[in-house]
Order: sequence, then structure tokens, then C-alpha cells
Amino acid sequence: MNQNDADAFYNRNYSNLVAKSQCRMNSSYLHDLRLFKATFNPGDEADVIAKAVSASLPKGRLRILDVGIGEARSTFRAVEWLNSEGYSIQLTGLDLHISERTRMLAPPDTEFRELAFHLLPPTEVFDVVIATQSLYYLGNWEQSLKKLLLHTKPKGCLLVTIWTDNCTLCRLYNQFRDGHGNRLITAENVSQAAHCMDAAASVQLVHTPGTLNIKAWRDDARISAAAFRILTRSNDDAITNLAAYGPFCQHLTSLQDEELRENGTVVILRGANTGPP
Repeated sequence: MNQNDADAFYNRNYSNLVAKSQCRMNSSYLHDLRLFKATFNPGDEADVIAKAVSASLPKGRLRILDVGIGEARSTFRAVEWLNSEGYSIQLTGLDLHISERTRMLAPPDTEFRELAFHLLPPTEVFDVVIATQSLYYLGNWEQSLKKLLLHTKPKGCLLVTIWTDNCTLCRLYNQFRDGHGNRLITAENVSQAAHCMDAAASVQLVHTPGTLNIKAWRDDARISAAAFRILTRSNDDAITNLAAYGPFCQHLTSLQDEELRENGTVVILRGANTGPP
């Protein structure tokens, strides 16, 4: 398959995924997602972003792209800190839908684009590119990682955050996912792939451990059902495997009241950029 065929295949798959994702982003799904996320005590990804940028890029004006910006909590905190330290950040937030709340909370000099990632022109490059928990939803993850690198300047910084191999949520997804789904990619997979895709880059995997309140799942049927529906939606089909719900609830009784909810941020410094000049 030549590059044009590969690009066309990626774009078709991504377009199909976008259509299915839009169907999922209804009020019922968002309600489930809020219940699900309320049981997290996450690690501090904002600190990872801020430290990576300040350690690798000189103070001054920086363009930052957040792909799949969502609620943007980590990115907004990191941008506010960087601005306070002498940087001047121009933030671009990209997503299929951007809420009014996200728009209201954005720091100064932020623009939003409601645009599918594969439609972002390849000529647009940024000093920093961030993808927090969005690589799962961008289509073929390896092609998506290549495109993220394409939008990162040769001396820029790419930060990709997803669950690690050790994350309880990752293990639950892989155990109870719908039969149509693939095993979930992890930060370890991304780190290994990044080494191969950009041999000149410095690649570091930073773990940000947090906790997951499994007791809340066991004590409240609404939460356990919401968690089950979120976790069993595969990447390529919206079918929920209802037959697995009983075994899922039974499995929860074997877990600790608090389990590990761990993200890994793959910090990719292009051109082996090891510090501000």
C-alpha cells in the first residue's frame, strides 16, 4: 500500500469512527461519563505538561495545540502556570464538539476549532502538541501518532497521555470489552512506537498514578452500570455486551476499595531537544 492509499484508508476509517463517536456523545453517554469520572482521583498531568515544556523550550511565545481538548483541565492549568513563568502561550483547542463551559474557562489567547483531526492541514505546525486521552478516538492509532508528530515542530514537544499497562481501567476494558473491540493501546505501546517513528527524538514515559474508587462502584448500581457501559464500548462498534454485566459486578467484589488509576504521558522531544538553548 503506497502512502496515498494508506492516507485514504486512514481517512475513511477515521470518518467512520467520527460518525459513530458523534452518535455516542448523547446526553445518556455524557451522564455515564460524569458518573464514571467522579470516581477518579487522577494524577497531575498538568504538572507533567508544564515541566516538560519549561525544561525543553525557551521562554517566549509558544503555539500549543490540544487535540481532543475535551474539558481541558490539565492543559488550562499548565498554560496558566507557563504564562506566569514568562511564556506567552497561544492555545488552539481542537475537538468535534467544544462545550460552552470549556470556552468560558479558557485562558487568554485561546482559539477553538470544532474540526476532525484528520482535516487539520499538514502545514500547520506547533511548538507543543498535546493529546490527553484522545489517541483512542483518532482512528488508527499509529497513523494518528504519525500525524501528531507531523504537526509538532522539528524542535518541538509532543505529549501523549493515555492509560498504562498497570491501570485498573485498562485491565477492566481488556477483560470485559465488547467482542468487536481490540485490546486497548497503552502508554507503553506509544512510547515504543515513538522511538521507531522518530529516531532523533528523546522519548520519556512519565507515570502519573492516581486512584479509582471501586467501593463507589460496588455501592451504587448507577455508577457500576455507567462504568460498565463506558468500558465495554469498543473502539469500532457501539454495541454493549449486556451478558457480561453480571460477571463484571462479580469481579468488582474481588478488587480493593481503591485501585490504581494510572496514566502515562509519553514526552517526545523532537530533534533530541534536551533543554532550552
